[in-house]
Amino acid sequence: MDAADEPRREQLVFCRSAALRVLRSNMEPRVDSSVDTSRASKSAPVEIPILRAICGFLVAPLLPSVAVYLIAAGLGDPHPLWGAVLFGFLGYGAALCLGAPAYFFLHGRGSSCASYAWAGAAIGAAIGVAFSLVVFLSHLASGWTAVTAGASDIVANSVRVTGVGALSGAMSSVVFWLIAVKRPEGRS
Repeated sequence: MDAADEPRREQLVFCRSAALRVLRSNMEPRVDSSVDTSRASKSAPVEIPILRAICGFLVAPLLPSVAVYLIAAGLGDPHPLWGAVLFGFLGYGAALCLGAPAYFFLHGRGSSCASYAWAGAAIGAAIGVAFSLVVFLSHLASGWTAVTAGASDIVANSVRVTGVGALSGAMSSVVFWLIAVKRPEGRS
């Protein structure tokens, strides 16, 4: 090996050692320096954000369904479970298709509870509008006269459904934020 190859050899050694440092640092467990562990016991549970997000996605869409069931049962509806099941399907579908992308968008920005509530209200309103559109098209399928005769009822019901959807979406997203995003007291 001559003197001309020496700088190239030093560069290769430097690159190899840097790559090994990166690999080792990626394999070591990361410690969040913002969490005070001096008072924590050795058996304290480890907080895993992905599990909190999964729990949030499982629990939050269920709450409007429970609310619909309790309201319908309280009003004397003979079949309160049907509305709750419909809200469950719509809620979990909205959470999967629209809520998950909204979560990744908002979580990456460190958004507040109000941001999650507005996003949830927008998603719920969109589902309400889509549901109203399906009902309108079903009326349209039975004839234009059925639509014109019941136009005021169709519009009033569409506004109600959209409002209930927005309220349900906001309620679900606030509950989701409390479960998946909000830090427990004493943690930053």
